[in-house]
Amino acid sequence: MALDDDIALLSRVPLFAGLGGEPVRLLAFSTETRFLRDGDVLFKEGQAADCGYVVAAGQIALTHDGGLSEHLAG
Repeated sequence: MALDDDIALLSRVPLFAGLGGEPVRLLAFSTETRFLRDGDVLFKEGQAADCGYVVAAGQIALTHDGGLSEHLAG
């Protein structure tokens, strides 16, 4: 995605919408776009978190190691 597209996307996310132009632009500057296919794993339970995720399109589910699944977004 281009920087302007990232800014537009983040500006629509309620968590970031109230920040205003410059903070959202700085956040967008440090984003990384990832495309996942059905069945791909974004991260595993217990992994240390060093970033956040915004689901721009599609769906994502959280699956516990025990196999339980919960629909989260999309």
